[in-house]
Amino acid sequence: MNLAITTVIYSLSIFSLLMFFAPEYIWNKENWFQALLPFPSPTGYWFVDSYLFMLLMMPILNLCLKNFSLTKIRYIITLLFILWSLFPTFTTLFNYKLDFDGGNFGYSSGTYFLLIYIIGGYLRKKGIISEISLSKEIFKIIFLVSISVMYVIVFTRSTTLFSFTSIMAYLFNPVSLLLAISIFKCFFKFDFHNNFINYLSGSMFGVYLLHENSFIRPIIWQKLSDSSQYSNNALEYLMYGLQISLLVFVACIAIDILFRRILLLWPITKLTEAVSRILARITKKEGT
Repeated sequence: MNLAITTVIYSLSIFSLLMFFAPEYIWNKENWFQALLPFPSPTGYWFVDSYLFMLLMMPILNLCLKNFSLTKIRYIITLLFILWSLFPTFTTLFNYKLDFDGGNFGYSSGTYFLLIYIIGGYLRKKGIISEISLSKEIFKIIFLVSISVMYVIVFTRSTTLFSFTSIMAYLFNPVSLLLAISIFKCFFKFDFHNNFINYLSGSMFGVYLLHENSFIRPIIWQKLSDSSQYSNNALEYLMYGLQISLLVFVACIAIDILFRRILLLWPITKLTEAVSRILARITKKEGT
């Protein structure tokens, strides 16, 4: 509930501020009421929708992870990896195949989160921390990153195959999934704690809600920053991109700390508790 309420508050606040102070950045503002329905949030965040779906499915997933053997869980992971990673990748590469889509096998960003959750649950149940070789995982990371870079270099040299490079940016890309698993396993081996970093990490969700807002995103990357002047120099383009990204990151953290974690901390907490109590009464088991 806290996740949903925070998302709605951010979305409505940004929408309202732009409507009042900079309406030129709101498209279809004459139909503003349509932006609020059917959900009270004019901006859609795919990550939030997918994450909420995963949270709702967690009780079922936890039952499977608890009661299924490691062999059965590996079978589920293998099957879902084929259906929700390999198949969508192939259908993207060969998109001329008529009447065939990865969604035919149940793929969506929400269901893909279920696969990621099951993989994490499997690693935890197996207890692989003592088995992890940090050097091997680092080698895997270097190898997979090298594959990604080589893939892009090779296909960008052909105008016919240029569109194939986009596959590396898709969520379901199997190389990215394997890379993420190796990075995740590496952090099992790190014993690190820092109060400052932990405090900043509490604002990462706010950073996402701010810079990925459908109305804010074009303002940042099209109005406030212009990278076209560096397009002929790869190094300058990269450095400019890093500078702008760092500036956006710091600004969003500062806004989130002031707006959500100081000014609205009490209202969001109380509203979350109130809604949670209502849901708890609705879902309360009979006889308890």
